[in-house]
Amino acid sequence: PPADTIWRTVLAESPAHGAELALAAGAIAGAAPPRDLVAQMLFASPTGRRAMAALDGAVARLKAQWPQDAPLRQADFSLDDAAPAAARDLIVSRYGLSRLSHETLADASAVLAVEAAPNPLWRAIFPDLNLRDADSWRAALNGAGFNDVQIREIAGGAWPAQLIAARRAAMEPE
Repeated sequence: PPADTIWRTVLAESPAHGAELALAAGAIAGAAPPRDLVAQMLFASPTGRRAMAALDGAVARLKAQWPQDAPLRQADFSLDDAAPAAARDLIVSRYGLSRLSHETLADASAVLAVEAAPNPLWRAIFPDLNLRDADSWRAALNGAGFNDVQIREIAGGAWPAQLIAARRAAMEPE
């Protein structure tokens, strides 16, 4: 069938993936991705909502385990936000972890993040973004001093996403 028939069929069968379809079509045409469609894909599409729910659940679990007498300094940012400038106990990243410097990561006690795994859709829409697989994230976070790095796939989406949890082990007193 012609391409326009395929696009209309996919959109009719899965209207919630409209942002992904529009961004893919724009990438094929060489258009820059509109910010509102990118936000819809990342946060409001079925895949984006599933990824945000997984990240929000991980943040809630970490906060529940945090010592009640210790303040939790948390920095949240996403793909377009500026990276945290000051040291934080917890960095929560929504698709922006690859933009953090080694120094910013070195100042954090824990990192919770959602990132896309390498895939053709993201490479088309965000050709300059550094997409990493789980092994690459593990190596990067180990290199920044995190010795407990766990990564799990967030299944069932239009594009593969990863939930990344990294923390430093408590230092033993000398």
